[in-house]
Amino acid sequence: MQHQQAEPAAQQQRSSSSRQQQQQQLSTQLIRQHTGEFDTSTASRLVLRHAGVARLDGAVMAECAALTWLDLSGNRLDSVCLDALEPLLQLRHLSLASNRLSQLASLGRVSTTLEHLSLEDNLISEVSELMHVHQLVSLRRLALQTADGSLSNRVCQQPGYRQALLRHAPRCLLQLDGVYLGPPHLHLAQAHGQLVAQHSSLASLARASTHDGGAWSDELMTRGKPLPARDLAGPHSAELTAALAAAGSDLLPGAGGQQPPQQQHAPDPAHPGPPL
Repeated sequence: MQHQQAEPAAQQQRSSSSRQQQQQQLSTQLIRQHTGEFDTSTASRLVLRHAGVARLDGAVMAECAALTWLDLSGNRLDSVCLDALEPLLQLRHLSLASNRLSQLASLGRVSTTLEHLSLEDNLISEVSELMHVHQLVSLRRLALQTADGSLSNRVCQQPGYRQALLRHAPRCLLQLDGVYLGPPHLHLAQAHGQLVAQHSSLASLARASTHDGGAWSDELMTRGKPLPARDLAGPHSAELTAALAAAGSDLLPGAGGQQPPQQQHAPDPAHPGPPL
């Protein structure tokens, strides 16, 4: 009698273990269940929150390569899961909030089409991990904590967290941790430092805008040195001046105490000036 009771108990334990194992890895069956699509290759949106998923299979993800929206928040995924996202070449929204990610080195595997990334409430603790964000060249919204500072990763408490992240963020980033940063051309992370670092493109613009064949480009080589005031007459002069002004650059003519030259006009014979 005891043997008969023990056997069903063992079967239940094996069944429970089997269900748990199936639940730990994202399967095609689970994707079909939550997308309502039998043909997973046509699914564009998958929301699978708090499902106990601990592993992603790249082959399974390849079966739903049309996904543009993927929400796997509240699961048990670690940093390895990023590798499995490589087949999702159309992905634009990705939420991995409330998982177990601690490293971001594999962000390069995620599609460059990604515009929204939620990483709140993970295990990211090192500022050095933030440098990998630059690989997401289309990223517009990024969150490692909420706007009020809750659900934060440990790295969010590190000194200089925000500055370090913005230093590596793509120029198109509009929102960080729920806070709007402004349009790309006013992006604070792209102010004077990165503008000068990218002096090559500005130098080309300067050559097209000055009379003296690129003297501005020589000045751009010197970080933080104000440009001499010059009379710009080229077709791109306004664009160059606006770019420097938008960045708050001290390379702008007139910075550092230098004043731009006053435009001189030839005397008008009809209205002669006062006698000397």
